[in-house]
Amino acid sequence: MLLVEPGDIDSLAYGIIELISNGKLRKLLSERGRQTALDFDAKIIAKKWEEYLYNIVEANK
Repeated sequence: MLLVEPGDIDSLAYGIIELISNGKLRKLLSERGRQTALDFDAKIIAKKWEEYLYNIVEANK
């Protein structure tokens, strides 16, 4: 993971250079980013909410 403080231009430049020069890191972050995006698919989120709400109802019976 690459995180930089807002406004920290030197750290941002370092991170960009690291991504340009490190193919393994680039691929890893790309794959993880895609998986994170897929985890927020509308159908998946709707199913999680359905399960969450069902559990609340069941717990209050």
